Amino acid sequence: MARTHKTAHIKAQMAERARQEEEARSKVVSARTRSQRSQALQDARDSRASQSGPMRPQKALHPLVMMPMRRKTRKRSKRKKRSLKKRKKMKKMQTKKIHVARRNADLRKQVRFQGLPDSEIPLVPDKWEPYQRKYICTH
Repeated sequence: MARTHKTAHIKAQMAERARQEEEARSKVVSARTRSQRSQALQDARDSRASQSGPMRPQKALHPLVMMPMRRKTRKRSKRKKRSLKKRKKMKKMQTKKIHVARRNADLRKQVRFQGLPDSEIPLVPDKWEPYQRKYICTH
């Protein structure tokens, strides 16, 4: 730390902050151990009370029946996917519009492409074909 007129004051603040953080940590740890101990005591009391005493729970009249899980159908999964798209607005959209004519004119004006035919300049395609390779914009 560089020596300035506030160095001693800053060091005192840092020491005070470290002391406060340590106190807060110790309070959290002690509270956690207290709550765990009290929870264990409460559980022990509850188990003793339920094992012997007049308030013993009665057995259920009807046994529990397990139902098989419903199968997910394609229709349901498509519906869920659609609703998820609506909620999250998951749409592929082009964030920046490429103005083809302006970009190509800028490329032709560049010094490194002066005098070259258009076939050797990496111009933006005017029309996109469905199976065309990706065009990588390098600006």
